[in-house]
Amino acid sequence: MKNRHKTILRKIISNIRSRSYTVGNAKVAACLVYKNKIFYGENKAKTNSFMYEFYNTNPVYTHAEVDVIKQASKFLSEKEFSKSTLYVVRVTKKGELALAKPCKKGCQQLIRSYGIKSVIYSTNECDFERLSFLN
Repeated sequence: MKNRHKTILRKIISNIRSRSYTVGNAKVAACLVYKNKIFYGENKAKTNSFMYEFYNTNPVYTHAEVDVIKQASKFLSEKEFSKSTLYVVRVTKKGELALAKPCKKGCQQLIRSYGIKSVIYSTNECDFERLSFLN
């Protein structure tokens, strides 16, 4: 993995350990990076209208991916989204990395609809994997 990715992931992990709201047994944060523009989102205990577009059920909380894309949508064009990288990190209450692969039903649909092709997420093995969307 490139040093740039590792640097961004370290910053997200540090940030999430210090400030993300815990929903359930973990803290989840997402970061969308386009050139020098960085947007940060986290899981939240309440939902928003943006969630209803991509989920078939009534969502109880906002996923970090949805939060960050909603924020970035105010500033980025479709072309900029397609050249961005989305990072998703989950940290357990014990401070360990956990699987943060975007869910198929909602988050992956949202990511595809915004044209984001590169997603890097944490795994249970204290590592990171890349999920690519080729639209």
